[in-house]
Amino acid sequence: MFKVMAILAYIALGCVLVSIYRKERNKSEQPEETPEREQPEPKTPPPPTPLPDERRTDPRWLTRRISVVVADADSRKMLTRATIYDRSLTGMRLVAERNLDTGSRLYICPAHAGKDGASAKVEVRYCQRSDDGWLLGCRFTEPLTEEASARFG
Repeated sequence: MFKVMAILAYIALGCVLVSIYRKERNKSEQPEETPEREQPEPKTPPPPTPLPDERRTDPRWLTRRISVVVADADSRKMLTRATIYDRSLTGMRLVAERNLDTGSRLYICPAHAGKDGASAKVEVRYCQRSDDGWLLGCRFTEPLTEEASARFG
């Protein structure tokens, strides 16, 4: 019972943080009001230009560091171990022990599997070297189950 309440509290906290983030983002996008006589001619603003490295469509949140096993999605052959760094509704970022090719389809499961059998199928969108290992940006290829969502943060 305590685990269920802790998971619900964690989800609620995530929802609150996402709503605060969205409110702050909307505040910064709205123009400040000025008196009518001082308003310049209305101009069409240029469309926002995303940062070249930024491809996110959903906000991400940090997770507790969860050790996972990374396997090939088809053969389930273990490829490497990794740690989940952050997650969004559509994907996750891992720090892996080795380089994996962009476009690879992977099967992610907790290193210490429990009864729930939480797992995720992902596709590698990018892989780059970091001080801790290899950063893997992954997109879910199938929706997460409730158990997997709770287990992966």
